[in-house]
Order: sequence, then C-alpha cells, then structure tokens
Amino acid sequence: MGETEQAAARVASEGTPGRSVSVNGRAYAWPAQPTVVVCFDGCDPAYVAAARAAGVVPTLER
Repeated sequence: MGETEQAAARVASEGTPGRSVSVNGRAYAWPAQPTVVVCFDGCDPAYVAAARAAGVVPTLER
C-alpha cells in the first residue's frame, strides 16, 4: 500500500481527525463539504488548453 492509500485508510478509520488534515508535511483546514482534488501531473499544458477550448473539462472553469 502506497503513502496515499495509507493516508486515506488512516482518515477512513479515524474519521475526521480534529479540524485539519495533513498532507506532505502541511496541515490544511478540514473541508466544510465533500471535496474532490484533481491533479494533472506530467501532462503537456497544451493538452489541458485544448481540452478547455473544446469545453470538455468544465470543472476547470470554476
């Protein structure tokens, strides 16, 4: 199990750990509502620009 999976399992087993969540050594306020994080790592920025221009990634426009 990787580090991300271990962190997810820890949060799932412990519930809301206080009012913050720690990721990569940084603490963040616990979200007030369900939250999804999308990470684009290692893709060509032109690919993302083309997807935005085509209107196929509306979430990025928010």
